[in-house]
Formats: sequence, C-alpha cells, structure tokens
Amino acid sequence: MKIIDNQPCLEYKELVPEIMSESNFKWHKGQGNIQTIGRGGNGNKVYIVIDSLPPKYRSEVERLLGCPKKAARMATIKEVFEDDRNAEIFFKEHRTSDGTGLGDELIGQLAQSASMLNTINRFEKEGLVRKYFESKAEFWAAVGAYIEKKKIKLPTSYCKMLPRLKAYNEGDGKNYASLIHGNYGNDYSEKVDDLMRGWILATYASPANPIPDLNYLLELYNQEATRRDRKTLKSISTLYRILTTPENERLWMGPRQGYLKLKNKYGYKIKTEMPTLRDSLWYGDGTKLNFFDKDGKLKASYTVYEIIDAYSEAFIGFNIANSENFESQFLAFKMAIKTSTFKPFELRYDNQGGHKKLISSNFLNKLARLSIATRPYSPTGKSIESVFGRFQSQFMARHWFFTGQNITARKASSRANMEFILSNVHNLPTIEEIAQVYIADRQMWNQAPHPKTGLPRIEMYNQSVNSGVQKVNIWDMVDLFWLTTPKPITYRPEFYDL
Repeated sequence: MKIIDNQPCLEYKELVPEIMSESNFKWHKGQGNIQTIGRGGNGNKVYIVIDSLPPKYRSEVERLLGCPKKAARMATIKEVFEDDRNAEIFFKEHRTSDGTGLGDELIGQLAQSASMLNTINRFEKEGLVRKYFESKAEFWAAVGAYIEKKKIKLPTSYCKMLPRLKAYNEGDGKNYASLIHGNYGNDYSEKVDDLMRGWILATYASPANPIPDLNYLLELYNQEATRRDRKTLKSISTLYRILTTPENERLWMGPRQGYLKLKNKYGYKIKTEMPTLRDSLWYGDGTKLNFFDKDGKLKASYTVYEIIDAYSEAFIGFNIANSENFESQFLAFKMAIKTSTFKPFELRYDNQGGHKKLISSNFLNKLARLSIATRPYSPTGKSIESVFGRFQSQFMARHWFFTGQNITARKASSRANMEFILSNVHNLPTIEEIAQVYIADRQMWNQAPHPKTGLPRIEMYNQSVNSGVQKVNIWDMVDLFWLTTPKPITYRPEFYDL
C-alpha cells in the first residue's frame, strides 16, 4: 500500500488474488472500472487506486486493512523509514555518569528513536511531505500514529515533538546525545518505587500542607519510608530529579503553584498572525487604573476600560469609572466608533464585568461582524494584555503616584515606592487630576513609534485603509447608541402658572 498523487493505492500483488481474483481484475480493468498507476514489467510495479475499486472489493480492503488512507500513510512512512546503524553504534559505546552502559533494550529504543527522527527529516528535506500528503497536519498525524503503533519512545503530538527534533538537529544534525535523558544511569528509580514516588508527588502538591523546601520533604520522606519499610534517602538530589521531570511536574505544579502557571508552561499555545489593516480586530478590556488617588485609601480605586486597534496598537476609546460595568464599556465603545468612523470586522472581549449586558442587548453583535469572548485568565493569548503592560511600564510608571503593575511583577521598577508615597499621602492627586494625567499618557502612547513599523501608532492607524469594514452613518449611531426601554413612555401635557 502506498500514497500516490494523494490517493491510497495497493500493489497488484496485495490485491490479486488475496482480495480479488485475477479474472475479476482483468474484467473490471477491461471495462474501465479500475484505475491503475504505472506499468508492469522490468521490475516496475503496478498500483491500483483503492477508491476506483467496485464497492464490494473496496469494503473488503477496509475490512482487512482498515481505513485505506490511514493505512497508506503508515505504509508510506514505513517505506521511507530506515534503521540507523550509526546510532546503534553510538549508544553501545556511550557510558553514563556511573560508568555503565545503557543496556541492550535501551540501546534499541534510542536507535529506533533516532531512525524515526531521521525519517521525519528526510520527509521534510526531500519534499516528500508535499508529494505523499495533502497537508502537514495530515503528515504529522500519520507520524504520531506510526510512533504509537511501533511503540517508539518519542512524543506523538506535533507540539511536543518539535523541541525533540530541534535538539536532535543541532549542529550538523543527528545529535544522538540529545536522546539520552540526564537520568539514565541514576539509581533513584531503584531507591524509590512507584508507591513512594506517588507519595512524594502528592505530598509536594498539597496546598493544605505546604512543603517549604526539599530538605523538609526529605525529612518527611525518610519518616514515611521507615514506616513503610522502604529505603531512606541521603540527599535531596533524588527528590529533585523526580519532581523536575516534565511528566511529574505536570502533576504537582497546578495544585502547588496554581493552574494558570501550569497552563502557561505546559498548555497548548496557538500562534496567530496579527491583522495587516486597521479595524480588522479590536480588543476591549478593563483593568485597574494603577494610580493612587486622594480618596482611594492607598489602593487603585478606579478602573479604565480601553479599546485598542490590534493592527496599530492605537488606543481609540476609553472610559474611567468606579468599576468595570456596562455604562463604562458602552461609553468606551462609543468613543472608539467616533474616533474610527468605521465598525470593526472582529471584536474580542473578556466576557467579564458588564459584557453580559452588552451581549444580551445584542450591542456587540451589531457593533462588529464577529464578536468573540476570549478565554479568561489567559494573558498570553490576548495582545491587549501585552499593550497594557508596556503602556504601564513605559508611561504610567513615570508618575510618583503609580501603584506599580500586578502583584506578580518582579522588577523593582514595576513596583511602587511605598515609603515615598506614605510620606506624601496629602499630595496625592484627585480623580479629576488623574484623568488628565491618564489622557496625556494615552496621547504619548499613540504618538510613540510602533515597534515594527517605526511610525507613530495613531499615524499608522490613520494611514491604513480597510475596504472590508463598514462606514458608520448617523443611523448606525442611532441603532448602536440610542437606548430603548422595554415599556413605552407616555408623554402628557402639563400646565404651569407663568
């Protein structure tokens, strides 16, 4: 079986006489019912396109071989796959940190992994992916299925395979040493059985009884090991190696450090291309207005809701309020529409605060052709979070009453000088003064050069022309921003003495 011209095919000998008799094949071929590729003789092979077989025989192929496309993809990879003898020699000669060899079973596994990586490289370098597969996604799906079927010690997913492939291809390629895990030759697996390894992970992960450091965990482990009649440990190195392997780190990081950190490190990330024209994508998001004010009792007591154009990073609409609510968002969008005079093609928002009221009133669907709520607690997936971070660190941080960025900020420059602020509480600005400061900072951000083009952000926005978005007219403004009530309002004549 083989993929030819993106069609699964069988060799003549795979079809005749196992599935179809020779006489039936000749008859159907003579009637033009069967499509063949290639001509026999002189060692050449004839291939039969499976989809051209009569339904009866096509069903028999599927019964015996499974999905023809899937089986043909696997067969194509098998045909290209070659055992790497040099890899086997390398692993046989390799010595671990304790001076021992790797063992015959492990040598075989590592050599098979190297051969699989060589096969992937060959497909990509020789253009075989395009020749035999409709897309790269189809190719990587076949690679994963082949790895799983042959039980090769490699990841089956594209995202996890890429780092392994990159490490293997470093230098002149075929970096066999990259396949040897740092723990080969260590004896921690002999000291710690599966039961005690599970105890280590569960104890370290527990948020109810936090473990401050590995020395304390070692003390607890030796107590538990003695109670269970297991070997005790002399140092924390074994615990460290167990906890830092990716498969184990995934188990304890979420409960111990928070699932957001786990998701940011091990979750899937999709790289998206940013728009190339203005008004293709707007982001709307609210955040604390990170300024101390006179009435805020030493906390950021106001919020700001911002609308940015993702193409230019220009701020085009905002509103400052006591909290992120429907009215604040409504006014920010109104300002953005007045600034732009166009409706955005796509709008993204975080579905918190007053967004639900905007959704229920159908406002967001009328505002943009696509209105999409982003996933909560996913700052890496929203470019507006990056914009806010840079805006705060580059402009807002210039003011002495800046509260600092979020609580996870590590740089000293991202934190407030509380000693100075506490001694100058009486000099803190009012909210009216803060609003003027914020407006000035926004203007400086819009006039600052965009990191990619070097043009001022607002100039980059104004110069762009997007023919795919709708111009806003007066009736659109009425439809979007005139508020209606569910019950009619009756006006009655009133008479007053003049």
